[in-house]
Amino acid sequence: DVSVFAVRGKYDFLVSLENPNLRHFNAFQYCLENAAGEQIVCGNSFILPNSQKYLLLIGQEFDKAPGNLRFVATGLSWQRLNAHDVPDWASYASTRLNFQLEGVKYSAPESGHKNPFHSLQFSIKNNSPYNFSSVPVNIILWNGDRIVGANYYHLDNLLSAEKRNVVLSWPSAGEKVTRVEVVPDLNILDNNIYLPYRGEIGS
Repeated sequence: DVSVFAVRGKYDFLVSLENPNLRHFNAFQYCLENAAGEQIVCGNSFILPNSQKYLLLIGQEFDKAPGNLRFVATGLSWQRLNAHDVPDWASYASTRLNFQLEGVKYSAPESGHKNPFHSLQFSIKNNSPYNFSSVPVNIILWNGDRIVGANYYHLDNLLSAEKRNVVLSWPSAGEKVTRVEVVPDLNILDNNIYLPYRGEIGS
């Protein structure tokens, strides 16, 4: 299912994906299609072995409200983990996706405000031994057990053992939020996300 959130004339889309396969991952293209089969927005994404993730498209603009959308994956490219490079996926993943989130604090918009904004602050620490060129973070807004909104943020050049404090605000559609989920969405099987260690540049 495709969740659609309208925010001040723009639209955010969320799709929940799951890959139960323990040794295969996928880099793929996708489109969101309407009931007439028209592709209204397309993109690229990935999913790691034995994982769940949210695929987000934020701030899309259309002449009219999109409805009855379906997610269509194209160009599927299932690849098996190299047993020599990744003998133990659980250990490999936990070492690289070792981020510590603290102080997640959400502030709801003021009641009756003409232009309401969500406010969020948190700290994230890279407890892995790796330096990352970019760490995308998905932000999921919940009301009880229902997702009511989403956003994303990119942390550039997050080094090993580095801690960042993040303060964000973005437009609200007036939805009630009882919980915020902050989830790094990092393709650790893409070598391009890793920054070289000192001494490795140009080697």
